[in-house]
Amino acid sequence: MRIASCFWLEWLLVLISACGAASAQACPPDGASNAALITFLRTAKERSSSDICVVKAIKQLQYAHSQKAVDVLIKYLDLRRDRISEEVETGSNSEAYPAISSLSAIGKSALPALTSVVGDSGFTRTAQDNAVRAIMIINRDHPADGISLLMREAQNSEDSARKALFSQAVILALRWCLGKDQNECESVLSDTNNP
Repeated sequence: MRIASCFWLEWLLVLISACGAASAQACPPDGASNAALITFLRTAKERSSSDICVVKAIKQLQYAHSQKAVDVLIKYLDLRRDRISEEVETGSNSEAYPAISSLSAIGKSALPALTSVVGDSGFTRTAQDNAVRAIMIINRDHPADGISLLMREAQNSEDSARKALFSQAVILALRWCLGKDQNECESVLSDTNNP
């Protein structure tokens, strides 16, 4: 009798534990407040939340024009979504790295945080490259402005490692200078190289 009651007690504890884990991974509801989405994303990595839930929260934050939203989205610059399952769930097939789209939609107010990522070796190379991509998407109508921003950061940096990261970023960003924008980008480069 005692063995049976121990078995049921252990089973009950496992069930309670499973229910707690399932509720911890629940997605924020559609229409959740920006504050709720930010809170969810701040702890999602620690809780091993579903990537689908994380991608949905990231996409919803593209409408939040706040520093708190930018700060949390920056942490997800290297999150690559699972194309097949998340296209079905989110109804989107546009961006492999959803934080790029959300930060780009937020716009120029995200630029200081994005430039910070580019120059910080504590971020993954993917996050740094994606920060450059977001900077150039924000400046898509005037790519020379993005090149100029990255060049200024490289020139103003006294740390050689940081300077090198920005110089690499400029090379990566030059891909955005095509057609009519190419001359303007080259002009920015020659102006900053010949003070």
